[in-house]
Amino acid sequence: MIISEKNRREISKYLFQEGVCFAKKDFNLAKHPEIDVPNLQVIKLMQSFKSKEYVRETFAWMHYYWYLTNEGIEFLRTYLNLPSEIVPATLKKQARPAGRPFGGPPGDRPRGPGRFDGERRFGGDRDGYRAGPRAPGGDFGDKGGAPADYRPTYGGGSSGPRTGFGRGAGSYGGLRRRKSLGRASLLKAESMVSNGSKDSSSTSATAAKGGGGSGGKIKGVPTHGGRYVQYNVHGNLFEVSSKYVPPIRPIGRGAYGIVCAAVNSETQEEVAIKKIGNAFDNRIDAKRTLREIKLLRHMDHENVIAIRDIIRPPKKEAFNDVYIVYELMDTDLHQIIRSEQALTDDHCQYFLYQLLRGLRYVHSANVLHRDLKPSNLLLNANCDLKIGDFGLARTTSETDFMTEYVVTRWYRAPELLLNCSEYTAAIDIWSVGCILGEIMTREPLFPGKDYVHQLRLITELIGSPDDASLGFLRSDNARRYVRQLPQFRKQNFSMRFPNMSSGAVDLLEKMLVFDPNKRITVDDALCHPYLSPLHDINDEPICSAPFHFDFEHPSCTEEHIKELIWREAVKFNPDTQH
Repeated sequence: MIISEKNRREISKYLFQEGVCFAKKDFNLAKHPEIDVPNLQVIKLMQSFKSKEYVRETFAWMHYYWYLTNEGIEFLRTYLNLPSEIVPATLKKQARPAGRPFGGPPGDRPRGPGRFDGERRFGGDRDGYRAGPRAPGGDFGDKGGAPADYRPTYGGGSSGPRTGFGRGAGSYGGLRRRKSLGRASLLKAESMVSNGSKDSSSTSATAAKGGGGSGGKIKGVPTHGGRYVQYNVHGNLFEVSSKYVPPIRPIGRGAYGIVCAAVNSETQEEVAIKKIGNAFDNRIDAKRTLREIKLLRHMDHENVIAIRDIIRPPKKEAFNDVYIVYELMDTDLHQIIRSEQALTDDHCQYFLYQLLRGLRYVHSANVLHRDLKPSNLLLNANCDLKIGDFGLARTTSETDFMTEYVVTRWYRAPELLLNCSEYTAAIDIWSVGCILGEIMTREPLFPGKDYVHQLRLITELIGSPDDASLGFLRSDNARRYVRQLPQFRKQNFSMRFPNMSSGAVDLLEKMLVFDPNKRITVDDALCHPYLSPLHDINDEPICSAPFHFDFEHPSCTEEHIKELIWREAVKFNPDTQH
């Protein structure tokens, strides 16, 4: 839908002024109750803002509600050219009008929390293939991953608790052999159980290994002649093909849906099954689902998470929920970093090598990940690392990069912070540098509160860029903005990171470079002396063919996306009984 600039500004002004926008669930309503524009245009613009993380959406019985986020405040302040002293009503310390406590009609208070501050809380697709904690009684938490008090213990050994799990029947070839020589000690299976926990069944490893606590197992009811089994997972319908044998164990819940662990009776592999309910109600979210399915179907690499199945629905005409089956992982790097167990330089080296090895493959497929961060790097007990969550990925040749939210702020490259529309694979390398520093320091390198603070933290460490380092910026305004920022000298990295080896420090400096054209590439990073004990060009495969996003054209409707995902399910399950 084309929205005129006048109407776009009117809607944006209202959103910024109130801090929250609402719209009636009526696409045919000629005029919005409070803005002199069609109701549908408000809905469409807010859906666009939602995809960029400018607003957070909640629902009521008859209305949509969109709460302005910190990202949205920054964007609208720039778009509307507003001074910093003007703030949304939701930030003002004053009583709200009694008639409209949430910006909408009286008596229609939206369910769920209001706006949130700070770094986004976005579960994303990563929750679909990662085991997660269960609370006492078997209930699953808000997201996957190890619990907050998770304390892994690293010890010697040459095999993890699930040999043969994942691609290659438990063997990477050269990579696995090198690891068995002791480059990185392994994560013991028993260390995946939270120390001192009253309910050890609540840990991710127990779920992954097939254990369960009270309330964690749910009985199923056969349907469709026994070809499917239906479960009630804490009030949510969960219907999967019968080859995924009961019991189904709930292990997590992400922004996109419920996640359960199960065993594929045909392969005896433990898997994570993610249900995306009402997957085609929102075109943007539906496209993200299709994008990840297509991408992961195209890729085949030990350091990239694998899709095992798209469960074919019993009837095409009743196809509303998507069930994606992933290989199951124990935890993620974010949870390991948060634990109290010290990480050695060997661990850092091995995690980094696997990340770069997988990223080389991804980039060779003509794809940028665009959302690399510790929580999107999945791990299992033998230290295998896999890159996950490709819902924001894009091809390197696209020109409309800025149409969606890109990279969590703390891991965002300077060119993204400065709205550079033509960015490259260097944005992923910057994120890798942030992750490398975080592994060793156990805290984010650049925990910015907003764009301005983010840039300040970056320049405080790597120094303010000189004019030669701003050549990648085509915008004169962006260059002027950078020049007027406070000036800082580059810190001594060896002093700033005293616990890092000299090799790691040198590689980090080459990754955290302001000018993307001077940032080290993934190939050069793999060849860096720091990774020489692991590097083997003959064991670092590239993708056999580039990936194309041909299916993502602007006119693609929800029905067309549904048809494409249906076809993917049929490829996995061509059985004519359906």
